[in-house]
Amino acid sequence: MNKEDKQEYITLLKKCLDNNSYDIAKFIEYKHKIIPPKLYRYRAYNNDNIESLRKEYIWLSSPNDFNDLFDSSVSINLLDKNTIRHVLSSTIKEANIKFSHYELKKLENLVHRVIGGENLITFKELLDRNEYTNIKQKLLSKGGSIQDLYEAFKTENKYELKMFDKIKCKITCFSEKYDNILMWSHYADSNKGFCLEYDTTQIKKTLYPILYQRNTKFLNKILKEFNGRNYNKNTIQAFCVTTKYVGWQYEKEWRYIGDPNKESFHLKPTGIYLGTNITTEHYAELCELAKEKKINIKQMYPIIGKYKIKAKKIL
Repeated sequence: MNKEDKQEYITLLKKCLDNNSYDIAKFIEYKHKIIPPKLYRYRAYNNDNIESLRKEYIWLSSPNDFNDLFDSSVSINLLDKNTIRHVLSSTIKEANIKFSHYELKKLENLVHRVIGGENLITFKELLDRNEYTNIKQKLLSKGGSIQDLYEAFKTENKYELKMFDKIKCKITCFSEKYDNILMWSHYADSNKGFCLEYDTTQIKKTLYPILYQRNTKFLNKILKEFNGRNYNKNTIQAFCVTTKYVGWQYEKEWRYIGDPNKESFHLKPTGIYLGTNITTEHYAELCELAKEKKINIKQMYPIIGKYKIKAKKIL
């Protein structure tokens, strides 16, 4: 995906997050337009991968099993005033306590200081000030102590950042390239494995490109940037599970976001690429499989004098 396609994709995605301001069909139409006709999966040679190739299914994985710590997760900034205001309003609503606009502002400042590390002694001293007299009475009118209030305001996390649990979904990863030397090294057992080619026609609906960034984005910042009121939950989820650190951009990844209740889906490969260092035995077995399934098979070879590899047809 080139820079122009990426920027247009992000622009349309942001608009989709607000249901009231954009037609999601336009985003889907553009996404389908930029999906490559072929995508690839690098595989090590083992019994599970050969069995899935033979039966033409692809396993779905939980983000919890990925090797990237930050993959499919999202953080919030606990000291963000908008976050505090939202948490505070929910707490007050639940407790059925009414505060004036001035009192709410003072409360927000109080909660901000507690989350920022203010200790219990200072918290008690603040509440004893005249400006907090009415607030203190209202907060304690439902029972409980000042220490209970302090603990309620205080987060268990000692850091400014808090990472949510991984997004709950099932995913399969593809690459735009079959000749990526790093992918062959990292995901195809140091060039001893193979790479499968797939036609994307049947899976366009659930394919999304990975967006590579230098810095993680807080959920509260995402919602503020997208500036909508009624958010499309599925689109926000898609954004969170398709954003990764820029260091992974060599993978040129696309993701199939599947049903969280399913373990796999059927998709027949349209081609097989064998690693440069594949063993004679594995070479013969994969050639036989390709012949049986009537799909193309090629082998990768290094280009002398360059850090590149190329494919030569076998059958």
